[in-house]
Amino acid sequence: MATSKSQGEQPTPRRARTLGPDGEAMLAELAQEVAAIRGKAPSRSAVFRALLRLARDFDGALLHRLVGLIEIEGTAGEPEGQDILGH
Repeated sequence: MATSKSQGEQPTPRRARTLGPDGEAMLAELAQEVAAIRGKAPSRSAVFRALLRLARDFDGALLHRLVGLIEIEGTAGEPEGQDILGH
């Protein structure tokens, strides 16, 4: 699903793939670890956005690892078109 677009603008995707049970568990665990460090629980969305920023800033070696993980995730066969954070 996408937002409506103005003249000449590309639509902004509002939804992505749904996290499966393993992904939800990893995200919850990471959020708990962040809460233990900062003393305040982050939203799952904030954790996910921070992970996206980290992925963007990866150096070459870590980027290759990320590509490998994406290949594995791409074969997981989860349904498309649902909100990635389950909202």
